[in-house]
Amino acid sequence: MKALRSLLLLTVAATALAGQGDKTYDLIWKPVKGTEYRYHVTVDINTPGTPAKLASDLNVKVMEVAANGDYNLEVSTTNVTIKIGDTETKSPSDKPEIEKYNAHGDRIGAPVDQPEDKVSEVLSAITDLATPPKPVKVGDTWTKEIKPNEKIKRNGATLVYRLMGSDKDHTHISFSYKETAPGKVKGGGNFWLDPTDFALFKLDANVTGVKIDEDAPEAKAEFKLTKF
Repeated sequence: MKALRSLLLLTVAATALAGQGDKTYDLIWKPVKGTEYRYHVTVDINTPGTPAKLASDLNVKVMEVAANGDYNLEVSTTNVTIKIGDTETKSPSDKPEIEKYNAHGDRIGAPVDQPEDKVSEVLSAITDLATPPKPVKVGDTWTKEIKPNEKIKRNGATLVYRLMGSDKDHTHISFSYKETAPGKVKGGGNFWLDPTDFALFKLDANVTGVKIDEDAPEAKAEFKLTKF
């Protein structure tokens, strides 16, 4: 009887896993007007001799959601601190700005020729989760290509995403990031989404080859974003 019971349990477990494998997910955030999100963001840059750390709070409020799914967000950054070695300074908070997105999370009217420092460039690339072109199953992959922009000296890059799993607590997506030549930045990380509406609640990533400025040595950087 014990052997028969074990066999039945294994059969049930296998059936459940097979069912999860057939389920598909569009991974598109379903924002609700008036909802507010707050995230704590840290960037640790390990440069030879002088480590640096940037910390801030990212505030996001859903202002409008159109019938077609497009939405407007009010975004601001507060509590900004920059620590280089043993010296810590505080930066003024940003004024809230309105950002517009289509239903798939693509920015509408984003400035394409706005120069950024290298750290901000990489951070922008890896935190901007690209949703798959069609619903995916656990284990499926999809890619995002970032085109180079010589005007602002931005290298191209490729991100490869994989849906690792989804349960009642979270939806887990892993990703890799690699700049195209002559860029040297590469790395990877994880997105953790709320499974009910696919809102972001955690991100972690590690990259190598980052430079604070053109004259700085290449460094390793660790990015963390956590909802609070």
